[in-house]
Amino acid sequence: MTSGLAVPKISSAGQFVQTDNLLGKTFPNIIDSKKFEKTMSYTGKFLVAPTAILSGVFGVLSFVKASILNNQSELIDKLATLSSKAALFSAAVFGGLQTAKKKDFFGTLGYMSDFMVSIFAKGEKFYLWKGWGSALDHSPAFLQDVANNPNIRQEYDASGKAFAPFNGFWDSALKVLYSSGVVLKDVAKDLFDPKKGDAFQRTYRTFIGKTKQEKNRTAERNLLLSSLGMMSGSFLGTILPFEKIGATIRDLFGIYADLAICDKADSEKQDGKQSGDGNKYYGTAGIFYTLGSVLDLIFRWTRLDNMHLLALGLDRIGNWNYVIGVQKDVWGTR
Repeated sequence: MTSGLAVPKISSAGQFVQTDNLLGKTFPNIIDSKKFEKTMSYTGKFLVAPTAILSGVFGVLSFVKASILNNQSELIDKLATLSSKAALFSAAVFGGLQTAKKKDFFGTLGYMSDFMVSIFAKGEKFYLWKGWGSALDHSPAFLQDVANNPNIRQEYDASGKAFAPFNGFWDSALKVLYSSGVVLKDVAKDLFDPKKGDAFQRTYRTFIGKTKQEKNRTAERNLLLSSLGMMSGSFLGTILPFEKIGATIRDLFGIYADLAICDKADSEKQDGKQSGDGNKYYGTAGIFYTLGSVLDLIFRWTRLDNMHLLALGLDRIGNWNYVIGVQKDVWGTR
């Protein structure tokens, strides 16, 4: 999954729209210094890109030799593991710098988790441990979307306070917790509203949306629920001794989140984004993220040799494309 780096737009079921009312251009301006842009560019080009490519190549080779050619290579397996660790480390540096500069507490915590996992996690639990960071680094995207939630806007408009930029990490943490409560109440209200049809229709309208107004509120719900699901699965599989069911839950909710990245590319095309912007990279990222989660899920139930390394490699290729998309959207460069 996903890595939820800074995302400028969100709308329905993972789709993204401009959030100008409360945010204006505050998020881009926070990170627009030339020195910081150059640092992020170098991090993407010389850390994220090469390590992701190596992770993908060695992940494929490791799986092919072990499961198809029946000729497992300890050297290639070790290189696949080390390159995946290096790729996650690089992504943690890129995402951590960006979220820390915006004082996004949960986003930064997510990348700190990835940083620690890249160093200490071992073996077949690597993808499962990564679920903690994947869940928490949805924070930037979530904060972008809830800024236009009518209930949240009403609260901040009445108090005369701005939702963003944040006054500090504690401020952003409180806003995520408050916004999460509002979103969960919205979900409960819509799911049990008899005016919206039968159970199937209510579920569809709550998480996918039928009207434009409904579609504008579904992204925040999908982001929040997929994050909670991934954390639940990771908790069961890493803290409690339920690795198989925990990994299954983590992967299913990871797929739920990954498909939202695919939707982002389509929504940006509909919004008139130019081909040089990040939309095509988000689409590619979503595909590879989803493949990674699907393959890890298959591995948990089939135990095909080294499929977990293939899953990690494809996931890291997805992250590389996502990083390029962020660079295109935020700075207009790669």
